[in-house]
Amino acid sequence: MSKPLTKPRGAIRGTRLPRCTGCRLPERVCACALLPKLELATELVVVMHPAEVGKASCTGWLLSRMIPLAHTLHYGGRHTPLEAPPGRSRTDLVLHPSGRLLREADGAEPCRLWVPDGSWRQTRRMMQRIEQLQRAEAVSVDGPFEPPLAIRRPPKPGHVSTGEAVARALGVLEGAAVEQQLRAGLSVVVERTLQLRREGKRGGPLLASAD
Repeated sequence: MSKPLTKPRGAIRGTRLPRCTGCRLPERVCACALLPKLELATELVVVMHPAEVGKASCTGWLLSRMIPLAHTLHYGGRHTPLEAPPGRSRTDLVLHPSGRLLREADGAEPCRLWVPDGSWRQTRRMMQRIEQLQRAEAVSVDGPFEPPLAIRRPPKPGHVSTGEAVARALGVLEGAAVEQQLRAGLSVVVERTLQLRREGKRGGPLLASAD
């Protein structure tokens, strides 16, 4: 199961609005009831860089809200060992742009999918420093991703958020229906977050209704 967030309720970085600890949206526009709950054969392990913990713009943490049996681990740096959960899969894959293209055949038997969550520079360092990621075979996914599902502007064209990349990877491993459900859940949170930002810049009410 996922480890608890290191920041308390209402302390999400960059805002003083009371936030739901599930979807991290302001409590009055909580989207938890709209998020799917998926049981998958693939073991998902998201390894979060310290800089990502507590960011409302991070999508990796949201995966554990939609996949209850997913694991979320917090990477502490070069000299901090990563306490990996006991696995039941024979095959370990790690999702990273440097890897080969993921194939449907990779999902023929249950596998463990590691996902380093951070900026491109941070994930490269994590790949170099974390033993479990080094042992896993690197795999990647391709586009197109329409519409893009990201709260932050990508550093380069074609780069996608962690949540979106994982949705595509699980779509390959588990089927198109899984990808569609994950994208639908991500879309709700992304759209409401961006709407909050637009209204905040205009100085208007922050989504008076969740509808």
